[in-house]
Amino acid sequence: MPELSVVIPCYNEAKNIPLLLQRFAAFKNVDFELVLVNNGSSDNTASVLDRDLKKYKFVRSVFIKKNIGYGHGIMTGLWSCKSPVLGYTHADLQCDPKDVFRAFDMYKKSGGKVFVKGVRVHRKLTPAMLARCLDVVASIVMKMRFYDINAQPKLFPNSFLQYFQHAPNGYYLDLFVVAKIKRTGIKIKEIPVTFEKRLYGISSWKTSFMSRVRNIIRFFFACFEVRKLIRLRTRANN
Repeated sequence: MPELSVVIPCYNEAKNIPLLLQRFAAFKNVDFELVLVNNGSSDNTASVLDRDLKKYKFVRSVFIKKNIGYGHGIMTGLWSCKSPVLGYTHADLQCDPKDVFRAFDMYKKSGGKVFVKGVRVHRKLTPAMLARCLDVVASIVMKMRFYDINAQPKLFPNSFLQYFQHAPNGYYLDLFVVAKIKRTGIKIKEIPVTFEKRLYGISSWKTSFMSRVRNIIRFFFACFEVRKLIRLRTRANN
């Protein structure tokens, strides 16, 4: 059994997968598995996975026929893992695979039982302001402090999966995960990461000024949904 499982949801990421695998293959000194979740892709992601997974022993795939959300893809991958330490990140290579292993190093140095997440540095003004707006909105609605909620990677012990039962299927999984960790009082460790330019594909968050505004509004209402989910789970556990 590997000591670390890294889950990456892949929705129409056929062009990124070969390079993604090459970059992960460079970390030969770590006992890990890479779990690529084909999250209902409509491009040739399936055929690329069938071809390229044969080249690497450290990777396996999970297939989801219909995409019902970012959160569903990640959680499906995480629940399939048995490793003692779990993590997830993105497939678009804006998040460097090396950051996963930097997070893993911090996790081990911290003695485990911590939650490690990235914090993006050296960002351009507009995306940095957008991320800060989301942090402020979440902090006000949830009544707890957030900083760079959506930054990757995120890494934690397998035992923390118990806190993420009934996680949302949608794009606000990261908010739910970080809020649950904060609510339980678990220590959060942060590592600085850079956010690279996307090589292939188009971001659904940054296509125009109006798309940014719409996503902030969507996120505002998502905060109330997450707050409700967390309260329901807390009552159920009590």
